[in-house]
Amino acid sequence: MIIISYNRVFAFSSKYLQNDPAKPSQLSFDRCRFNESSCYTSEHSEQFIIAVYNHLAWEVTEAIRIPVMEGNYEVYAPNGDKITSQLVDIPVVVQSIPTRKSGATHEIFFIAKLHPVSYKTFYIRKTNRNKRSAYDVKNPNDYEYWSDVKERAVIDIANLDEAKHGKTVFTPIYESRRNNINVFDDSIIDDDVDRTKEIDQLVQIIQEHKKKKLNQVKLRTAIDDDMKMLGDDPMVVNSYSDNSYLENEHIKLHVSPNGEITRLTRKDGTEIQFAVQFSYYPGALGNNAVPTNRSSGAYIFRPNGTESISLKFNTSEGPSGPVVKELRINVAENVHSTFRLYDGLNFLETEWVVGPIDVSDDIGKEFVVKYLTDLANNGEFYTDSNGRQAMKRKLNMRPQWDLTVEEPIAGNYYPITNKIYINDEKHKFAVLTDRAQGGTSLSEGEVEIMLHRRLLHDDAFGVGEALNEEANGKGLVVRGRHRLFLSEAESKVDCMEEKKQVLQFHLQPIVLIADATKFSLQDWLQLPSKAFSWANSLPKGVHLLTVEPWGKKSLLLRLENYLEIGDQENTTVEVNLDAIFKGLTVKRASETMLAANLWVDEKRKWSWNKENGFSVNFNEEYGELNNVEKSNDEDEDIHDDGLLIRLKAKQIKTYVVDFNYN
Repeated sequence: MIIISYNRVFAFSSKYLQNDPAKPSQLSFDRCRFNESSCYTSEHSEQFIIAVYNHLAWEVTEAIRIPVMEGNYEVYAPNGDKITSQLVDIPVVVQSIPTRKSGATHEIFFIAKLHPVSYKTFYIRKTNRNKRSAYDVKNPNDYEYWSDVKERAVIDIANLDEAKHGKTVFTPIYESRRNNINVFDDSIIDDDVDRTKEIDQLVQIIQEHKKKKLNQVKLRTAIDDDMKMLGDDPMVVNSYSDNSYLENEHIKLHVSPNGEITRLTRKDGTEIQFAVQFSYYPGALGNNAVPTNRSSGAYIFRPNGTESISLKFNTSEGPSGPVVKELRINVAENVHSTFRLYDGLNFLETEWVVGPIDVSDDIGKEFVVKYLTDLANNGEFYTDSNGRQAMKRKLNMRPQWDLTVEEPIAGNYYPITNKIYINDEKHKFAVLTDRAQGGTSLSEGEVEIMLHRRLLHDDAFGVGEALNEEANGKGLVVRGRHRLFLSEAESKVDCMEEKKQVLQFHLQPIVLIADATKFSLQDWLQLPSKAFSWANSLPKGVHLLTVEPWGKKSLLLRLENYLEIGDQENTTVEVNLDAIFKGLTVKRASETMLAANLWVDEKRKWSWNKENGFSVNFNEEYGELNNVEKSNDEDEDIHDDGLLIRLKAKQIKTYVVDFNYN
């Protein structure tokens, strides 16, 4: 991460926006609790400015979500253009999080395109639509609006015999449709005519239509066998007759008439069978006297049994608009998931909310999600090593010794910092995480990730208490996201894009919000610096890891090559240090050791006695350490050429850079 004080950046930005840094800032930017969909400023302001900071050294396109109250909003870019936005209701399970202190009921979604190492401000204002009579339609598809029409309007029920006596009767909506009349057109409404009877008829028709619509949307509860999808022998996935899907320019998520997710398809035709399943493991209970009696706890995952307990679920249609399309899944009372496709973005996002976990039965529980596919991964899967190199894993195996499996579930779990994936000869399925989690692949074509744990007994490993945390008298609620990528197994382009997305998901843009009550839209448009970029895009494969002040005209700079051997023909990347930053001219660069505590030419390299050298690619020769191709680090040493530096695959270099302002 680039080391910059974001409060200082935006305090400076708020002054710079006024074109006079000497004046006190008129904008106070605040951080919000976006993981709870909570933000005091946006909830209580009719108009506000958001500043979005991208700390990656390449252009980023990201979905931005701002919690607000229900209403109509407009979002403006720095050039004054009104950009596409969408108002989406916040799921009830999120609004009900025990620790959440917010009145926000909706979120504004829009897509932000950000330059490398830059900030960009957006102006958002609430608009008031013209008020009409109580029976005016807010939206023909907004059925919730009609559910309380009678509560918001005084309606006198007219005598049904009035029509027989020659009195004017409003033509019902279904009659109007037959005659191709738009009943939602203001031109057919005469405000001088009393239409209480017509209102009652219209409400009745809408309610009947809503009932029919809800019956269509209400999807049956799926049982374990339905969700399992994959048979034991052979590995076959049941096919469903799809008639519904979420879709954007890159991905299509197929949903059966029963509400079950069935397939995942890319625009190039790449397709897999796909489903999702939520389940939990009951925690083991023991006296901790011997390992076989160890309780599951804070330091040990030890389920009571070898099978998780699958949870019933139901699926419902979510909001669908120009920015985001959603499919929502409710599982029992304490699990909720939303699948999202954003306009123009090439991943499927799933957001999950788990908790409070019910332990009223005196059984601790450990909740997981399983992504089920038809990939034949042969018991092999990959997890990242502390956010860097992908490490090959094999079910019930270790590369260095013969393993006796004592714990078939926990013994196959591995830490995930950023990513876990499986692949076969044709396809690769990756799950990117927004935090460190545990994961595995216990069955063919399956990726399993631990989401939340609540246990009632200490594991005797030093904490001295059970993993039973509470807030406001209730168990904790966890909310997080995964991003799912489907690609061709051998595609170098897809591989490179996935690696970039790992960094973008882990280092998402920082969003700050300021009340703009004193700034009209026109005032904001007159401000000179509503966006600014400090850097140019770095070459593909290079990540700007650190930028830190190191003196009046010096910077500490770290660059990382995030490529792995095999990602492309030549994984060594060249970078011109003088071409990174705008407005600066680099005079000289001196390389240091990684921690910047010693100049690199002052290091004393130790020579170690070793039995064997490092392998060129450990994953390809898993379990065959004596037969792997050895790496010769000495032959692979590369040298810089002045300000033109070179980075090998997975290498990080640190420099102290002296510069002048242009």
